[in-house]
Amino acid sequence: MNIKRVFLLLIILLQGAGTLFTDSLTDAYDNYIQGEQADQFDERERLFNQALKLYSSIEAEDAKLYFNIANCYYQLDQKGMAVWYYYKARALAPRDLKIRQNLITALEQTTSLTKGDTISTFFNFQLSNPEKNLLTLLLTMTTFTFMSLFIWFRKKPLQIISFSMLLMLCLFNLAFYFQKQANTLTAIVIYPTFLRCDAGHHYKEVKDDLEPAGKKVKILGLSADKKWIKVKSSSNEKGYVPVEKIKLL
Repeated sequence: MNIKRVFLLLIILLQGAGTLFTDSLTDAYDNYIQGEQADQFDERERLFNQALKLYSSIEAEDAKLYFNIANCYYQLDQKGMAVWYYYKARALAPRDLKIRQNLITALEQTTSLTKGDTISTFFNFQLSNPEKNLLTLLLTMTTFTFMSLFIWFRKKPLQIISFSMLLMLCLFNLAFYFQKQANTLTAIVIYPTFLRCDAGHHYKEVKDDLEPAGKKVKILGLSADKKWIKVKSSSNEKGYVPVEKIKLL
């Protein structure tokens, strides 16, 4: 088989994959719309589950895809999973008003809305992850260029600009680093659960109320059997929850 045939075969395969991808999106959207229009509860549930299955079969890191999956979970009254996917969508499209509004609505309905969910910082939510990487790359290249010019020409203005750019680059990298570290220790409660004093259902609850779905918690550790995770809630209570009750952001 020559190179030309291999190239043509590759194009055909890619076109076929693109067609399947488009068909899945179209079918999923059709099922979702039919689900919204259906009058019977069983029919709505069937259509939304079918839409969810089709959307979930698409392996892509895409804000719109995560948003659609979140909407399906929301319609199926699985608000915890909806909140988790809305957060994933917002990380990729932080300025999308629909994603933000649906996230707030889901949080309000799970009684999980806090001040931190409505007031966003520039670094955390106004820039998507790809934008942060691009900004860091541009700052690095600009800093390198001005440093090189200063070393070559030894001019005072170039020195001021180059060191200012270096300082800005360091600050941006520190902000992104600490945000990333914070995110790796954060999870969303998917299903309402009690905080336990230790790793086991037989241990006493830390408080009488369930930790609601959609709530953010901070990861503190993992039990020896890896079935329980120690967390700290937004109200600073510490306790253990089953691993299947939460999802990492």
